[in-house]
Order: sequence, then C-alpha cells, then structure tokens
Amino acid sequence: MPGMFLKSATPATPATEEPAETMHLSPDMDGVELLIFTHREGLLSSVAHDLKIRATRFAVEFEDGDPSCIEATFDAASLEVICAMNEGHEDPTALSEKNKAEIQEIIVKRILEAERYPQIRFRTLSITPQDEGHHQLTGILWLHGHERRLEFQTRVEDNRHVSRIRLHQPDYGIRPYSALLGAIRVQPDITVKITIPCDLIKKMPVVPKKEECLP
Repeated sequence: MPGMFLKSATPATPATEEPAETMHLSPDMDGVELLIFTHREGLLSSVAHDLKIRATRFAVEFEDGDPSCIEATFDAASLEVICAMNEGHEDPTALSEKNKAEIQEIIVKRILEAERYPQIRFRTLSITPQDEGHHQLTGILWLHGHERRLEFQTRVEDNRHVSRIRLHQPDYGIRPYSALLGAIRVQPDITVKITIPCDLIKKMPVVPKKEECLP
C-alpha cells in the first residue's frame, strides 16, 4: 500500500529521480541559423555597406515539451561576415574575401572584445503563448559584460520559428563602429534573426538538463 514499508536491518536507499532532459540545437543542424544585420549611417554612408553576419558556433537547449527554461550560448569569436546588403538584398560582389576577413577581425576584437568577453548568453524568464503558434519570450541577455532584460516575439513563418530581435549596442557597453571622424558609422541598433525549423524541434537529440535550469 502507498506510504507503507517493511522494517529492515539495512536502511532503504532513497529513490533516485531521473534527471530532467533538454533538447539541443546547434548551427550544424539543417535550417538552424542565427544572423545579424547591421546598418550604416553618416555623411559618407553611401561608400560603406550594410552587413549580413552569421554566428557559426552556438547552442540552444530547452526542456522537451515545455520550453520554460531556454538556455542559449553563443561564441562571440564565431561571427562570420557573409556579404554586404544593399536595400535589403544580398550584394555578394561588394566585399572581397580580404574585406570580409578585416571586418570580422574588427567585430571580434574591437567591437565585441571577444578575448575579454568570450561568451554571449540568454536565458528565458517566461514564455507566453500567443495566437497562431507565436510566443512572447522574456529573459536575460548577458553580452559584453552587461546583463539586461530582453523581450521579443517568435513567429511561425513557412514552417519555421523565426525571431527578430533588435539590440541597442550602447545598452551593453558596446561602442558602434565609426570611421573618418564619424562620417561612416554603424547604427546603434542591430537586428538579430534566429530561425529554427518547426519539424526539427520534434527531432532534436535529448540531453541531460543543466542543473542551473532546474526549478
């Protein structure tokens, strides 16, 4: 019967709870993508370029069936310049491989100071379901040595979960790139776009849940 046991000379061993589980995402999975878009401004902005940048090393984990504790980590040194953007369209011929490598070095070393702040982290505080499969996420973002509350929406588009997040660089102590005494500048606001195929979430490998995410 529940709550009853037999007396024994050997103390009973407490039952061991099964570890909580999370599902794991990474950029090597088909369709999983994190992109960053920057926009230029300034007197000589016409000779500069908007940029499309990709994070090549990151991991996203959340609880199977109940993503109440999403934990995401990003390698700040893993940003890769894909191409220039022209009025919202890719311009693959605008930048040489040398140009892209030089820009990447500036982003990683001077803007993000990745040697000092190697990891970017995000953890949810709450997730609110909305209509048509959309969700409102609230959490904490750790970036460039600063910690701030962040809210954004994830929407379902073409069988993909898509989040577009606007970040104001000075909020995190980041000084936007500037050249020629400010005649060429990167706007303080950048856009982060995260894409996860809906079908992939159901197929993700399950891994032990991190202790710090347990209730």
